[in-house]
Amino acid sequence: MKNTCYGFVLAAVLALCSAAAYGEAPRWETLSGKWQTGASGIVPEAGEQPCLLVDRSGLWDCEWFNLSVNFRLSDVCAGAGFGVALHIENKDDYHLLRITPAAGYTALQTLRWQYGNFRMWQEAHFPVLQPEREYNLSIVRAPVVDREDWRPWKIVVTDNADGTVLLKIGIENHMPAFGLGVTGLYAACDAVTFTDYSLDRPVPENLAGNLRLPMVFSDGMVLQRGRRVPVWGRAAAGASVRLTFAGKSYKTRADSAGDWKILLRPLAADTGLVMRVVSGKDTATLRDVAVGEVWFASGQSNMEMKVWRAMCRWLAIRISACSSHSSGRRRSRCLRPEDGGRRRTRKACRAGRRSPTHSRRN
Repeated sequence: MKNTCYGFVLAAVLALCSAAAYGEAPRWETLSGKWQTGASGIVPEAGEQPCLLVDRSGLWDCEWFNLSVNFRLSDVCAGAGFGVALHIENKDDYHLLRITPAAGYTALQTLRWQYGNFRMWQEAHFPVLQPEREYNLSIVRAPVVDREDWRPWKIVVTDNADGTVLLKIGIENHMPAFGLGVTGLYAACDAVTFTDYSLDRPVPENLAGNLRLPMVFSDGMVLQRGRRVPVWGRAAAGASVRLTFAGKSYKTRADSAGDWKILLRPLAADTGLVMRVVSGKDTATLRDVAVGEVWFASGQSNMEMKVWRAMCRWLAIRISACSSHSSGRRRSRCLRPEDGGRRRTRKACRAGRRSPTHSRRN
């Protein structure tokens, strides 16, 4: 039995996605206004209210990691916005990445439409758009692009004619807007044409035919040890569901609505486990599952920091050096961030600890 406890924040439950992606043609549904869809593109027929078109090919809690769409303006209408709708709940609650031509510049805004009003949390400006010229708007996870700053997502606007990048900014994922849920198109004018809309999603390991588990159950998840953990999902109405995990097998049957639920027996801490759920010919397999301590953390934006910006490597080396010193090794070393990663002898370390500057630092 392993006695190691695994302390993770809630994000550990929502495991990292596979790098693979699957593509599925958009299934468009009009929520407001009128739209024309065809081989030449998608064109709104703007009237008194903005046009909102939703892609129903994904589920409301599906993750995604890259969205791209081309657009072309037949006329630059100042003050008339268009763009990409994100995390759409309904026509009265959605997020929006909106492009609005203005006098002498173009504004890009991130907003949320709720309670009959827009709330904006970020705005950026870039050069004026030209009529009858094709551009691309992309939303990507930051590591796919670069590591210019700590913000987890990048928005890129490109001139497709010559490849000029008109705008590339890092952005925070407030409320959240990016990476989850249903997406679509938005327009408050009829002078824009959208083409080549694409959305990359991770391979859904928790989805197989009629069998589906919520996104919280995924590869790399952590389950609480020592407690009865519920696992639930949907299957065909009345279908038998069998779950195997950590050497135990469980059975249940979906109700008339297709809902099912299984309670796992309390488990000891462990890693590298596999959970397999089978219903008829459908099988969902979740790999690299751990059992340990699941911690919930909450707070404000000042708690957020990327791991690659932290001194985790230095800390690991320092702990290792201290462990070596305590075990009696003669040539143990210690490091400090201000040394630039250089090794220091124990004598130098002791001198540093005796220095007034170092004492004040502690």
